[in-house]
Amino acid sequence: MRPRVLFFGIFAWYACSGGRFFALFLQDECGGPEVFTDAIIGISLAVARVTSSLMSPLGGAAADYFERNHPERGGRAVVLAAGILIGTASFMLHAAVPGGKVGYHVFLMMTQSVGGAMTYPVIDGLTLGFLEETGEGRDSYGKERLYGAISWAVANMCLGMLIDILGFKVMYAASLFTCVAALTVVYMFAFRTDTNKTGKEGAQINCPDSAPCNSDFQNISTRKNNTKASFETEATPLTQITSVISETESAEHKSEERGNVGMSTLCGNLFCGSRYACAFVFSTFLLTVGISNVENLVFLFFRDLGGNNTMCGLSVVITVVFELPIFHFAPKLLKKYGMGRLEQLACLAYVVRVIGYTLVPPSRAFLVLLLEPLHGVTYACDKTSSVEFVARSTPKGHEAAGQGILSALKDGGGSFLGLTVGGLLEQTYGPRVMYRTLATAVTIGLVLFSLADRYETVNYDTNSAIEKDENETRFCTNIDCTDGDEIS
Repeated sequence: MRPRVLFFGIFAWYACSGGRFFALFLQDECGGPEVFTDAIIGISLAVARVTSSLMSPLGGAAADYFERNHPERGGRAVVLAAGILIGTASFMLHAAVPGGKVGYHVFLMMTQSVGGAMTYPVIDGLTLGFLEETGEGRDSYGKERLYGAISWAVANMCLGMLIDILGFKVMYAASLFTCVAALTVVYMFAFRTDTNKTGKEGAQINCPDSAPCNSDFQNISTRKNNTKASFETEATPLTQITSVISETESAEHKSEERGNVGMSTLCGNLFCGSRYACAFVFSTFLLTVGISNVENLVFLFFRDLGGNNTMCGLSVVITVVFELPIFHFAPKLLKKYGMGRLEQLACLAYVVRVIGYTLVPPSRAFLVLLLEPLHGVTYACDKTSSVEFVARSTPKGHEAAGQGILSALKDGGGSFLGLTVGGLLEQTYGPRVMYRTLATAVTIGLVLFSLADRYETVNYDTNSAIEKDENETRFCTNIDCTDGDEIS
């Protein structure tokens, strides 16, 4: 079984356990619009996102620990299944809370976020680990991820129609049903996937205990003549070594060091590795500030324009239709344009889209559907470029932890800032002012990143950000070498 089945099952669960309808669910089922105003909804969702951000690195690290030390018990899949159970139980308990008890609902949202923190980075880490074990490479991530987009679209469309017919209480049954389905595919992936088992067995037999290994390292004993070539494609240039034996020992030592990389080192590498890295993180952070309002509060705006729940679900389908080709062709897009160009395209599409929202007249809600394809472009390009950025900056065996760190910054800090400020702006000045303000913020991030991209780029041969001095000498800036190590 491939990771795409995981994405399909788990994203259906995401959609039915709140998802894009959570703001409307809070107003209709948890006290009414008088209790859950736009500002309260924004703050409540922001608190939930902060909880998720604080737990995401821990969830990712726990998943990596299980993968390294207990692969026979399912590895990362154990943490993934636990997260699904916690999230479902928390969502179902909303039905038991008396109306108007905002604090209880917020607490349940926080515990549900703990479950989400055990799934968001872990499924990415599982996918990247699977692709490395099968020798396909992380560039194929987008092809697996697109099945999550398909599931997200189908689930939201069906859920929107069911809500119009049966009301928001149908979300409880939908959450429980998709939870069972998600747990089933997690179990099958962990224990019924031959390729996954083979990869883990190979890692145990041929690799040091302190680090997981990829396909190159598993076969190092039979490919000593190719040792230098294989490791130079994975890391920054090694010191000149004269014998094959010493080359092998050096590579093993580096692998052991990678197995002990701490959180502070991972954070420093991701956020402070170079001017390019800082600008990329700043840009994707501001983009997340904007996206958080679209993904969580935009259905409130659609309702104000006269749209129904079926139209809201249809808007998700339209966005996904444009996500699919981007995720499918992600390897080719990354190779031809690079993660930087994809991030720039994501920001530009967002700005055009939300400015368009502010021009839609009242009682013409259907016009927003013309703008929804741009969200597919924004989300797919940002997700693909962000995952690639972390994958290029994170040592082997720490994929989920790396994804968790970036998730903490974006889904925690970015979403908290966006939802808090966005909810207050929407309630005080209206959604049109809110979206224009967010468009300005994303534009600032786009301009700064474009300047960094103009003077600094990425060396795809060594998977690291690089920059040039006045003599056009390129220097490594990633975790495998120190500043000043010249790239030959």
